[in-house]
Amino acid sequence: MGQAFPVVPLAWAFRTTGHEVLVATTGDGLAVSEAGLPVVDLAPGRDSLSFYVEAAQRRPDLAALRRPGGEVRGLDESADLYAEVTSTVVDQTAELAHEWAPDLVVAPPTNAAALVAASAVGVPAVSVGVGLGRTSGLAELMHARLVPSFDKHASGELPALLNLDVAPPSMLDGPPDGRSMRYVPYNGGCVLPDWLRRPPVQDRPRVAVTLGTVSVKTGGLDSVRVLLDAFRDVDAEFVLALGEVDPDGLGDLPANVRSSGWLPLSELLPTCTALIHHGGGGTAMSALAAGVTHLVLPDGVDRGDNARALHDRGVAVSTELARVDRQLVEHVVRDAGLRTAAAEVRAEIDAMPPPAAIVPELAELGAGRIHE
Repeated sequence: MGQAFPVVPLAWAFRTTGHEVLVATTGDGLAVSEAGLPVVDLAPGRDSLSFYVEAAQRRPDLAALRRPGGEVRGLDESADLYAEVTSTVVDQTAELAHEWAPDLVVAPPTNAAALVAASAVGVPAVSVGVGLGRTSGLAELMHARLVPSFDKHASGELPALLNLDVAPPSMLDGPPDGRSMRYVPYNGGCVLPDWLRRPPVQDRPRVAVTLGTVSVKTGGLDSVRVLLDAFRDVDAEFVLALGEVDPDGLGDLPANVRSSGWLPLSELLPTCTALIHHGGGGTAMSALAAGVTHLVLPDGVDRGDNARALHDRGVAVSTELARVDRQLVEHVVRDAGLRTAAAEVRAEIDAMPPPAAIVPELAELGAGRIHE
């Protein structure tokens, strides 16, 4: 979901202007069908985590990158990891491209299979930013690691590539990676519970807590227990948005903690003051768009990049789980400087061109495609 959901608003923008869209994904990403989009399952019966497990078996040196503290450092390690993970569905993606004959192939920058597919049918690729890490040059590095796949399905060369950068201007250390585009959160839908439709009690902040769709499933609830101890005496309402994880193992929750199950962050965060999270790109960007402050506990892969960017901009505190206590939580929830910076970044995002404004340019790009 972390890679598929950020592409949904652009897919919507294409659909509402009369263009055809087909989503190719698998595992947790199949949930985008709930957005009213047609979806093809590239690997029926597989869950998303299994691709990382298999990649680690083929390349044991990559296994540490999925563990807490095992973040990727630099584009070379990113290219190693994502080329290996997406290589499993390269053939299926290229075959689907031949069957459906798209004018554009749109994907997150970490999807090497999308690059092969675009090259296979001679169309441009559009890379949609997911988080705050810089990915300029990643496509070339993944190409170098998948030369046999490019030779098998295409001319061997990378397709023409346009990057869409969702990072707010003040969080860049240079020009954008390509064309700037506003990040519009999509986190799924649900029937809103009554308590979420009502605003929080005045002067008592609401704080969302999510650790992603994978971390709690694979690492258990120990991290949540540490957080609950820090929450116990804070005058705030904490909402555990842990997805499908069964919270019964936590026992009796503190009086100021609510377990919500699955909730779209796009609906929860506008009612919140702060978000405590793992540093995932979609989660971080959804929180920036909502103008909340962050307590970030990065747990591997590219999440350290996101956490550093949030911390350096002054909207977040990034730290280790062992350092979280009541005082730190109070600081993140109530600090005026963090809240001012978060409001500034939200205003920047609101001023960026939305996906609908980018679609005409992308349509022109597709219309000028290379014919086989």
